[in-house]
Parts: sequence; structure tokens; C-alpha cells
Amino acid sequence: MLGNNPVAYLISDAAGHFAVQFMRRDRRPVQGDAQRRAVGVGVNSSAINGYDGYFGRYRVGANSTVIQELEGALSPDDVGKVVTRRFCITDAELIIALETTATDGEPVTRTLRWRRVA
Repeated sequence: MLGNNPVAYLISDAAGHFAVQFMRRDRRPVQGDAQRRAVGVGVNSSAINGYDGYFGRYRVGANSTVIQELEGALSPDDVGKVVTRRFCITDAELIIALETTATDGEPVTRTLRWRRVA
């Protein structure tokens, strides 16, 4: 989907808005209709040809969770989704854990590590 080390940006503000963009580092040009379809079983959004993006509102919930309401997304099927994830903040990182399903149907925890840039 997006590989082990995608290029990504997460922007959030104190008013509760966020936007996120992900791109596979070795993304290739689209060659045909089969590659144009969305992929992403069991995740909160669908990557298309190695790219994903969505935005909306967030709020911090109980027990170190963040609730994200997707107001817009690359994939129309993701618009309106509400997802809850665990998070922790260290001095250098925001770490968000996502419980999902691998392509083989097995449960998996995906970890997003965000570092602040100046």
C-alpha cells in the first residue's frame, strides 16, 4: 500500500482541525485501470496508487485516545467515517496506534510516528 517509510505530513491546530497526506516513496505512474482502483482493507481510509489523504476534526477522548471525524478524503467511501485510535506523546514524537486487519485477514496494529518539524 504505502510501504514501510512513506512521506507524510500531519497538520493539526488547537481548534480541533487536522489534515494528513501520505505518499509511498517509490510511487510509480499509473499504467492502467487496474492500478487506479483503491486499496486498503480494514484501515480508516483507502490509498490510491500509493497516495492517501484526508482531513476533518479531532478531539482527545478518554484513556489516551483521539477521535477523528473525516470530513473529506481522497476516497469518497471514507468521507464521514469516525475513527478512534490510541496515542501517546513523547518529547520528540506523537505516536498513534491503529488496530486494523492485514490483507490476509489477520489482526494487526499499525503505528504512525509523527515528528514535529520547525
